[in-house]
Amino acid sequence: MGIRTPQEFDAVLALFDEKAEIFEINDVAAALRSAVSDYKSLDNDTKKGHWAETAAFAFALRDGKSPWLTHFFPSMSGTNGDGSPFYIPDLSHADFETLEYWSVRANTVKHPVLVARYADLVWDTTGFITKKKRRRTDFEHGILAVDAYLAAAKIDDGSAWTDTHRNLRRALTIALSIKDSARIGQTSEVMLDYVDRTSDENHIGTYAYLMESLLPSKGGPVLSKAQEESIVGLFESRFKLMTTAGGKWDVDPHAPRAIGVLLANYYSRKNLIGDQRRVLSAIAKAFERRASIGDASTGLLFLEHARDYFVEAALPEEAERIQRLSQELGPKAEQSLIRSTISQEIPKAELEAYLAAVMEGTISDALFRFTRYLIPSQDELKKQIEQLKQTHPLYSMFANSPVVLGDGHIKANIGDDTDDPDGRMVYETAQRVRFQSFWIAQTIDRLVAEGLTSTTLIEFIRPCLLFAEDRLPFIQRGLDAHFMGDYVQSIHLLIPQLERALVSLLYQSGRASNKQHRTGRGVMQSKNLNNVLNSEGWPLTDKRAEDLRMYLLSTLAHPKGLNFRNEVCHGLWSAQHFVRPVSDILLHLLLSVSLLRPVPTGTASAGPSQENSVAT
Repeated sequence: MGIRTPQEFDAVLALFDEKAEIFEINDVAAALRSAVSDYKSLDNDTKKGHWAETAAFAFALRDGKSPWLTHFFPSMSGTNGDGSPFYIPDLSHADFETLEYWSVRANTVKHPVLVARYADLVWDTTGFITKKKRRRTDFEHGILAVDAYLAAAKIDDGSAWTDTHRNLRRALTIALSIKDSARIGQTSEVMLDYVDRTSDENHIGTYAYLMESLLPSKGGPVLSKAQEESIVGLFESRFKLMTTAGGKWDVDPHAPRAIGVLLANYYSRKNLIGDQRRVLSAIAKAFERRASIGDASTGLLFLEHARDYFVEAALPEEAERIQRLSQELGPKAEQSLIRSTISQEIPKAELEAYLAAVMEGTISDALFRFTRYLIPSQDELKKQIEQLKQTHPLYSMFANSPVVLGDGHIKANIGDDTDDPDGRMVYETAQRVRFQSFWIAQTIDRLVAEGLTSTTLIEFIRPCLLFAEDRLPFIQRGLDAHFMGDYVQSIHLLIPQLERALVSLLYQSGRASNKQHRTGRGVMQSKNLNNVLNSEGWPLTDKRAEDLRMYLLSTLAHPKGLNFRNEVCHGLWSAQHFVRPVSDILLHLLLSVSLLRPVPTGTASAGPSQENSVAT
């Protein structure tokens, strides 16, 4: 017989259809949910009507595309036990009858909110349900939806703003897609009027969408000069109010930034560089003012934003001034941080069992075992991070955006992975290395007790061709300093030799270990750790070698890690930093690199098999 509407729904929808005022879609959805008390008693045709109506008002609106590549989204989604997705409501339950039902509804109801919802459902979902491309003769429902959206906006005093501002943008999208110039113009006019009637200077969301919709970077409507000037004038007046020193927005520069960026992008498109620079400079000054309010650590973060916007505004002197302010504030920020320690009690029996396992066999066997065991596995680390997120949900909230402070500035922003694909795992690996420094120290102490000396270590690393014979005396002197407790000397000696060995890895692997000097003209210079340890420069490809790369990068040459090489070689460390745990880790790094050894032809390995290749 076809789809039949539950009588209870007819009564509910009639009440909404008779309203003169605006209402929201969620009001209808809520009323329908409670209207039918005994769903199981409905016959099949009425159950179809029940689904068609409840789904019509349950579909959600979000940015982007839905699982069905439609404007309307499921209000809920998840994964079944077998891994397949589920959606509520699920558009795949709709068929040709459903489309026809919604179409009839769109042409029989009167209130524009209801007309727009039914008409847009037909316009939006026809392609998914029929598996056919929309034809020009199908534009009827799109036009009906646009007209209804505009009519609803005209009777909204702002009480249904959440729905209306989205629906106006939707109306514009439909009008542009069908190239209906008259309705494009009408939608622009209605949107301008709606913002004029309902926008609130204290809530930027009530008008920010105006520029995003009517003056986008591409694909927007054609506006009159007066319309364009009115939009820019509105934003300029609000921006001026928000960036005037001493106003209420001094405590929240993010809001003026949001409006200012829209203005700056507009002026950039118009090639009005002076206006763009003025706006960016005002954003920077807003962040600078905020930096003077509150504690030093948050002030440092706000100054970083200020510097960025002065740079974008091509004002290098101002950027330099902010950088100098940051350096003044940096020490105060470091002092204001609350120090926390994490203690872990390790039973003596557990420690002894570990040491006994490591020490089994000869000293050389123990060194191999000790070295390989404590190179952090990236796969295991990623699994542990995921487990931690599941068991401690707050971990993700706080772990994704820490910053590293030091030397009067922000050294690293862990949450910013722009052009830094290794950054997050560098940070996590460095945290692991900090925790395992205890095990490194305990193992070294036991090895020394069993007869380990600097000479033993030199003989262990000698087979690695990355450490040239004439470098071994330097390395042994560093090892002797370590065992004597002279960590200033051991750290200063071991870091350059590690870097030299890793640069020579490039040559041993068939790549160049030098690069062109910035002066050009055939002048060359040696590559450095940054060239070797980035993912493109690293010459080895197996998993174990990738674990080693991340271990080296996390400890030696990345600001999101321990960064030993850069801190030491640039003279940034004071005496208090030259301590045993650093020297212990460097000793373990030395042993780790020494495991990169030639593989004779015909010898099976995890690495390349050609003669003189390097393998772990």
